[in-house]
Amino acid sequence: MNQVRVLRKFLNQLRLFCASAGDKVTVLPPGPALRDIEQAWLDDLGQAAAKLQGAIPNTSADAYDALLDVRTVLRVVPSRLNQQIFVTAKNLPFGILAAGLETIAGKLPAGEPSVPAIKAAHDAIKVLSSTIYARVVEHKLWQDIDNKLANLTDLIEPVEGGRRRTSRCLSSFRRCGEIWK
Repeated sequence: MNQVRVLRKFLNQLRLFCASAGDKVTVLPPGPALRDIEQAWLDDLGQAAAKLQGAIPNTSADAYDALLDVRTVLRVVPSRLNQQIFVTAKNLPFGILAAGLETIAGKLPAGEPSVPAIKAAHDAIKVLSSTIYARVVEHKLWQDIDNKLANLTDLIEPVEGGRRRTSRCLSSFRRCGEIWK
């Protein structure tokens, strides 16, 4: 029964966190760059908390699965940050800056000594825009790989005494392999 008490205390803390975070999300500017991303993550966390709440009275293995759901939602924080980086980089006004410089250069007389510098700045902004976007996409790909590796690592869970045991998923997979032999 001590475990049930601990789970209920954790659930209460999780609910308080969700309520507090929900208050903060509502004051963010609307749109996909901030509010929508945060609200979607908070909704996922709320669903995981509801699953945990339903599992506690049963004192069954469902509580373990519910805790894994909470951990999974909390684990995606790096992915959430990656989404914010991606959206921010995508929304940087490099195109507007480049277009403005091109317009300025086009309105100046052909012999104006500042035209080459303006055109060079225009070209530099285009290269900077492409480079930042490519690096952000590369970062996202590496983050996706890291997340998948973490999920694979979770298939083997450490136990007391330094030994390792396979998770239910991996055990089931191995049993299926034995049946197919």
